Amino acid sequence: SGSGFRGAFALPSCVMALRCVRRLAAAVAATAAASTDGAACDVAEYYAGVDLNLQDRAALHNALRSRISQPHTIIPYTSTATDTWDALKVLDQDPTASDRVLLLYSRVGADSDMSGSSDGWSREHVWPKSFGVGYEGPDFSDLHCLRAADWGVNSARGNLPFGQCNSSMDADCKSPAHPEAAADTAKTSSLFMAPASVRGDIARCLFYMAVRYDGLEADTEDLVLTDCPCASSHALGFLSTLLEWHVADPVDDAERARSARVCGDYQHNRNPFVDHPELVGRLWPGDSDAVCAAGCGTAPDDDDGVEHQAECLGVGDVVVVGFDADEPDAIALATLARLPAGSTIRVTDDSWTGSAWRGFGGTISP
Repeated sequence: SGSGFRGAFALPSCVMALRCVRRLAAAVAATAAASTDGAACDVAEYYAGVDLNLQDRAALHNALRSRISQPHTIIPYTSTATDTWDALKVLDQDPTASDRVLLLYSRVGADSDMSGSSDGWSREHVWPKSFGVGYEGPDFSDLHCLRAADWGVNSARGNLPFGQCNSSMDADCKSPAHPEAAADTAKTSSLFMAPASVRGDIARCLFYMAVRYDGLEADTEDLVLTDCPCASSHALGFLSTLLEWHVADPVDDAERARSARVCGDYQHNRNPFVDHPELVGRLWPGDSDAVCAAGCGTAPDDDDGVEHQAECLGVGDVVVVGFDADEPDAIALATLARLPAGSTIRVTDDSWTGSAWRGFGGTISP
């Protein structure tokens, strides 16, 4: 769930290489001036100008969104300066070992220095990029919903919505979700069940994302929670499960400390659903679901109006012969079928924005 292609291999003529340069979300400058002392992030002071008693759903949403978006200091995703790797080593530090990070879905520690290694840990976009998180806006590096995760488990989750399943009752339910995942995880072809100890944390970070990002800023989309997940509508789920997780796994001191540190040391904004869990019921009372009512959009079209599909290739005609799994960094393909001159293959993991292809999604011409 947090991957994008970039880089290339030098390979024989039968092998095509893809270089897709990732545009990092990252202005080092803050979106607004922010005090770095602890006072600006004190809970009482932070919400002093917000009417937390608003009963109107839209008014409360707008008030919270206005507060948590300004200020919001953008931390570079990857940089020679302090970036998200550095921040996660602090925010997700294993409480039993300062030189390790505690992995979100595995609940075990990993050496901090193994960041970015396929044998170590990666950065998990809890709200997947294919569900609306771009590469250029503040959402890409938002530390409230970016976590350290085991590389293999991160890949197993992919962009699956969060939900519940029971392996004893559902043949499609696999538990644990991955050999390196916690024992109480599970997954099916359509959902991922997180460890019980962090289910509420995950729910509240997704509630934050759905309020923080409504498409009003450049390079962001309107993120929505629903019981009918739909990538083209940037609608992630399953909302009813997340609401249950929010209640079953309430805010604890570790979650409060992480949110406070995101504010005090990095972004200078807080997660209101960690500070005021009672607000969740007012924003998501469970009485309507616009995405379910409207239905998910049809498959996206290519930028030339042609439906996104392979027209001259069949299963087995292209094989992956090289893959550098650094975010991932590069992919190399070999064609086993003769392609017409001028053919173009589009290779992408999540470059469809919902209305157009991102320009850096990557194409290969043999």
